[in-house]
Amino acid sequence: MKQDMIVILDLGSTENTVIARQIRDMGVYSEIHPHDITVEELKALQNVKGIILNGGENRVVDGTAVDVSSELYNCGYPMMAIDHPSAKCEQQLTELPSNEVLKKFVFDTCKAAPNWNMKNFIEDQAELIRRGWRQESPACSFRRRRFLRCCRPSYQGHRAAARMRSCKSRTDEKERVGERD
Repeated sequence: MKQDMIVILDLGSTENTVIARQIRDMGVYSEIHPHDITVEELKALQNVKGIILNGGENRVVDGTAVDVSSELYNCGYPMMAIDHPSAKCEQQLTELPSNEVLKKFVFDTCKAAPNWNMKNFIEDQAELIRRGWRQESPACSFRRRRFLRCCRPSYQGHRAAARMRSCKSRTDEKERVGERD
């Protein structure tokens, strides 16, 4: 199950994690990304329901104000700006919002569902790992299974474990480990 997500763009705030935690406490997943994220990178994220532009005391670097790409304002996601006066979105706040204001943005404006919890998150991450393992070469998959078997406490497979370090060819492993058949 993929969870709905609110993306927090860091524009110099020291309070990004506070906002992310408040959103997660509501049961909605949130991620913090840098201000220079592109529209393509944003659209590649799954189930984005809204964006929070989070400015702050560090939004000016070397005399230049940090800002997001102007294309982000037209990408179709609801946006809210916090302590970011140059933002071009409708909802602009000068300080961290109360829980009620944040709830209204997340649930009413963004239409996010409270479908995030650690159990769902862990299941999703495990599925991503499994999907990644399915794309391995057959030799690498075999070595990974053999490695997992030899790591059992009752099995003394330290040499087998040493051979599993990479998916390189068997001849490279023999040269590296110094073994001979």
